[in-house]
Amino acid sequence: MKHQEHPEQLVKERTTELRIVNGQLQEEMTARRRGQGVLSFKTPNA
Repeated sequence: MKHQEHPEQLVKERTTELRIVNGQLQEEMTARRRGQGVLSFKTPNA
């Protein structure tokens, strides 16, 4: 089990993976907010 021998490397790898995924989620949230803003302008006033 290589990770038991080098736990620091596992932490670095996992941290990198989490940063990438977090960035992707942030971009998705931003895109959805923009989409909601566009939709709010298209809805007719009641």
